[in-house]
Amino acid sequence: MSNLPEQTAWESGIHQLEEEDRAKAGPGGVLNIQATQLANRTRWLRAQVESVEDYREYTFYKSESDPDGTITGRANTPEGKIFRVAQGLNDDLAFIYYLNDSDTAVPLTALLGRGAITSTIRQFSTLELAENDVAAGNIPDGSTTYVRSTDDTALAVEYINNGGTLQATGRQMPSQRFVEELAGNFFTALSVIDNAVNNCGLNIDNAVKNCDLITNALKNTSEKRASENYTAIAVVVNTLENLCILLDKNYTTIPSMNEDRLNLLMLSSRLLKILEGLDGFDPNAVLTRADIDEVGGGEYETIAGIFSYPEPTSLITIDLTADKIPASKAEGDVNATAVITLDGSVFSSRCKISVQGASSASYPKKNLNIEFFDKDFDNNIELKIGGLRPQDTWVYKANWVDSTQCRNLMCYRLWQAFQASRSGYPKYDIDATYVGKKGKDGFPTGATAVPAGYPCVMHINGEFYGIGTFLIGKKRDNYNLKKDSPLQIQLDISQWISLNAMSANYENASLLEFKAPKTVTAETVAALSSWDAFAGADITNFASQADEKLDKQNLIDFYLFVTFISAADLIHNSSANLIKNVQLVTWNGTKWFFMPYDLDTVFGNNWAGGYSYKPAENLPWCVGSFWDNVRAVYGNDIAARYKELRDKKIISADWVYDMSTHIQTRYPADAYENELAKWSVTTPALPYFSNNGRDQLVTWAKARIAAMDTYFNYAE
Repeated sequence: MSNLPEQTAWESGIHQLEEEDRAKAGPGGVLNIQATQLANRTRWLRAQVESVEDYREYTFYKSESDPDGTITGRANTPEGKIFRVAQGLNDDLAFIYYLNDSDTAVPLTALLGRGAITSTIRQFSTLELAENDVAAGNIPDGSTTYVRSTDDTALAVEYINNGGTLQATGRQMPSQRFVEELAGNFFTALSVIDNAVNNCGLNIDNAVKNCDLITNALKNTSEKRASENYTAIAVVVNTLENLCILLDKNYTTIPSMNEDRLNLLMLSSRLLKILEGLDGFDPNAVLTRADIDEVGGGEYETIAGIFSYPEPTSLITIDLTADKIPASKAEGDVNATAVITLDGSVFSSRCKISVQGASSASYPKKNLNIEFFDKDFDNNIELKIGGLRPQDTWVYKANWVDSTQCRNLMCYRLWQAFQASRSGYPKYDIDATYVGKKGKDGFPTGATAVPAGYPCVMHINGEFYGIGTFLIGKKRDNYNLKKDSPLQIQLDISQWISLNAMSANYENASLLEFKAPKTVTAETVAALSSWDAFAGADITNFASQADEKLDKQNLIDFYLFVTFISAADLIHNSSANLIKNVQLVTWNGTKWFFMPYDLDTVFGNNWAGGYSYKPAENLPWCVGSFWDNVRAVYGNDIAARYKELRDKKIISADWVYDMSTHIQTRYPADAYENELAKWSVTTPALPYFSNNGRDQLVTWAKARIAAMDTYFNYAE
């Protein structure tokens, strides 16, 4: 292999490859032009560095007619040479070095000057050290500095250089002891203020009661206003007093109340900025309150009420501030403030949090619905991440029974991978909603017809709550379903129910919930009855109606999907025709789709987080007359699709390894340790944390695939 020929030359430009260029290598070939030009520049720069001098002979100075000195420098420096321009005595830079490139001064580097030292804020532990720096010329005449106090009356004392002598200015930084005397009252007042601001506009009577509490909380604080030396403390107290005056008002009109609420937010923000400058103040203790004047979204509002953020590449951080964490679904909504950080971008919003889930609601660590609102709780706002459809409610999934923290999200992505591997159109299940549509109706909404989301960590009131997953859930919007179209139906099956018992139980909310339509009509019930008749039919009637009642591709993929992952909480593997957590969806009242949900009891995991389902057992997974009919009608197609998914490495241990690794490595190791420390001491405790992991997932998947290969007669 030969090397590129190099020359010591400064190339005036770098060649840009064009579409019509012929891809030719070798000497003079177009593929080597750029590399040769860059190599020449590099060799030239190396020569310059190795022969660098002080450039005294090319030193120039700024003047009124030549403000930056480059006019004189270019005129008196040979082409391709470096010259320098001297800066001012107290400037941060002593010299700036330029390259004379075709009569253009190209700045290359700079040398630090006296100002880089004297302009630095300086603090000294003793007055003697400060005086030594004055003598050395590091503290210019007229500049100020701080010296640590010798007692606890102040943290530091300000001095000014007055003609070479340091003199106290009379200004001091408050000491930690003084701040601690007031801190209790300050933070009590802040807490009451924050709650009053949150409740103001929701309940005026309660806001007025909160005002009385603030008045009492500030009584001692205002009496302790310090001497003139403590100007910062006086400003703090003054701010709190103004807050108290505002909150003590009795409002008769909403507009006047809202105007003062803005003042409350402004003063609260001002107070926190003042406190940030005090020694020992921890801004992390009031993380979300520091953003209180930003509540209502952020800088990513693409259209009114919708805030869009790129798909995150790192762990999402959720910080909630709430009066309490709801302990059960019966407690309903709790008002809160959410600050969500996505790759450094911040979304903040008022929100309502509530417990999500059925059996999982009894666990100490809760799944939480987070519903976003504007500042006044008047209207919902929506959060859009990546290509997903905007949602006003996202779900924090605690993953209590899955200590790997990846089963749910990994399997949702696996279901998407199944669909992505299909050929032709419609490809994804959701594409059925676009077939034949034109214009606005045919525009993709970002709905996925399956939950989607990202790894996250949650803090509540400044304390670690847990790691988990931030998801869009099973709301009808994510299935492109209308609110009240009688034949657009989404059944959320919350308890075990027979596949042909929908119409008989449509009013039993403990078994199934209508996500759509909102109003169940006779037409809706008739569609359920028609489905029940088909689901319970004999093989002859089933076969004659299968293409009308089922989406063949969806059904086959769903069958293989639940069989591969052993979806113990979707399809009962020992009781005939029972389903649970399945989202049974139709967009026309006739053709039905099976959609997965709640996928933490998979890959051998049981409902309590333990190991129950051996990989080589329970084949077929789906049992009962309905599934017997499916195998009778589509058996060859199922086997062919299994081979396709195996050949495409989607049903593979490698896929499980890659995706579980991708998800788990988003969580820092310390986050797992915090999770274990917090939830292994509760009653009940976090289950089977040490008996689960990526190794179990991959090992189980390998054994499951081996058994399925035999069952479906797969051969590469």
